[in-house]
Amino acid sequence: MNQEEKTASLGEAVRANRECWINLQKMRNIQTHIAQVVSTVPGARRSRPSQQKPPPHPFPLKKVDRQTEAPILGLRKERKLGPRRLCSELERLHSISLSVSVIHKVLRRNNCKPLAKQIWKKAEYIRYYRPIPGEQIQVDTCKIAPNLYQYTVIDDCTRCRALQIYKKRNAGSTLDFLDKVLEELLFPAQCIQTDRGMEFLRRRHNGGLEYGIKFRLDKPDKAERSQKTDIWRSSTRPSI
Repeated sequence: MNQEEKTASLGEAVRANRECWINLQKMRNIQTHIAQVVSTVPGARRSRPSQQKPPPHPFPLKKVDRQTEAPILGLRKERKLGPRRLCSELERLHSISLSVSVIHKVLRRNNCKPLAKQIWKKAEYIRYYRPIPGEQIQVDTCKIAPNLYQYTVIDDCTRCRALQIYKKRNAGSTLDFLDKVLEELLFPAQCIQTDRGMEFLRRRHNGGLEYGIKFRLDKPDKAERSQKTDIWRSSTRPSI
């Protein structure tokens, strides 16, 4: 079919599309069916048969041969590497570029067992505490309501705890709380651990010199955890 015949057939298909509302793909299917019917009629002009692709070879060339499998299996046995790590190590050590899926197929073909998952065991929990009661006590504050502040003191050895509520969080409330705590403690306090709040930094040396107690500026973690527990319990407790 020359160019003029192709143009004429295309014009007929476009005209049929406009007049009969038949799309071009359906028109081509109709033309193909008519050509097949005409080819079966004796004496009709048969079209040239289309060239079919040859079937694929039943045994195509493998991408990985025995010579390439040797370093894969060797690294797997010696270093216990997975497919992704084997991919990078083969390219680095042997200049062999293979995908992760190909390496995975090689391992499955050779019946390599999956790597054992390493389970990390947590170290035994060591509870940190002071051996002598009163060697170090922790003091901290928190706001529990408008104009209400909770002062908490806890011993680092026995975990004895004392609470007091104040309307203001300042140095005066801190000194008053320490006076009451030191008077009612069953054992003498040697060191007081507080954070760097302004209620502890102001006039802290006067109270320490009066009782001969050392001050340590560090995070009072045990006192903070006890305060968080109190806030959580108060929020989850049903109202009466």
